[in-house]
Amino acid sequence: MAASLSEELVWELAHRLVAPPGELARRGVLVGPGDDCAILALPAGEAVALTTDCMVEGVHFKLSSGTTTLADVGYKIAARSLSDLAACGALPHSILVTLGLPAGASPHEVEEFMAGLSEALREGECLLVGGDVHRAPHWTTCSTALGTLPAKPWLRSALTPGMVLYISGPLGLAEVGIALLTGKLSPGDLPGKLAGLALSRINRPRPRLDLVKALGGQATPAAIDLSDSLSRCLIQLAEASGVEVEVYAERIPAHPDALPVLAELAGMGEGELSPQERAALLLASSEDYELLLGLTEEDAKKVAPEALGLIPIGRVRTKSASAPPKVVLVSEQGEEELAPTGYQHF
Repeated sequence: MAASLSEELVWELAHRLVAPPGELARRGVLVGPGDDCAILALPAGEAVALTTDCMVEGVHFKLSSGTTTLADVGYKIAARSLSDLAACGALPHSILVTLGLPAGASPHEVEEFMAGLSEALREGECLLVGGDVHRAPHWTTCSTALGTLPAKPWLRSALTPGMVLYISGPLGLAEVGIALLTGKLSPGDLPGKLAGLALSRINRPRPRLDLVKALGGQATPAAIDLSDSLSRCLIQLAEASGVEVEVYAERIPAHPDALPVLAELAGMGEGELSPQERAALLLASSEDYELLLGLTEEDAKKVAPEALGLIPIGRVRTKSASAPPKVVLVSEQGEEELAPTGYQHF
């Protein structure tokens, strides 16, 4: 007979994800899961980064669609927080995860969630040190992650005139995934393996922790992760730094297979896109979880950004002290001030 779900069984499943005592001790975890709090002993003077995220069924994911599994949800709740750490130049240390279970949830479903969570934590070299479980109207999960800073933090407010803006990879594939999740597309509408790639991109984003390791304290960029649309992230960076940014329409990198699909969804027809149309699609694309970075000329010489796969898309202009911060899209048609497009939380 299948086991029924209980609080004790959920904790038993969660404890399977906890690292061995020796590994916890090696990384400064004095008290791990099982007490009222986790207790950490980090090296004196070491700065830490903290971030939190939450996902709610019916808002951030739909299990009924058949395109997202509970393993995907477990993976993504950790990946979202680890991506925030990457955007600040931090490396993951530990995480707390809360899980809200609806009536009728089964041990198998909880085990599936834990399997996805375990995969993300293993890839991110992040320790599970505690959390909470409770009854909820729908599946809900929250995470609070802690990271250590090997060098100065990367901040949204650090853009300065003369910096070049880079993106860490092509955009648009996750937006195709969103169309699949919301029923605007079905897998059969897409050629080859595109549906699988798009669903993987949206359900299991890969935090760009590799760039934190590659830069290795050689550079201190301004940074933000592209969980929201590119247009919104550009504006957030400019406003946080109080600067004016110019972005070159033709340089924004696109996933080549995703772009025609997005154009068709937007009703742009089958002909060749103009630079403005192409840019509009990419500026509205969300949840790619690439990094948007600003590097000084001096830092760029140290790290060779193109060798790291970083793609230059714009630069920070000099502006008068009284002028408001803004982002300008530059194309063959001239310049226009950028407005926020893409997903809105409220």
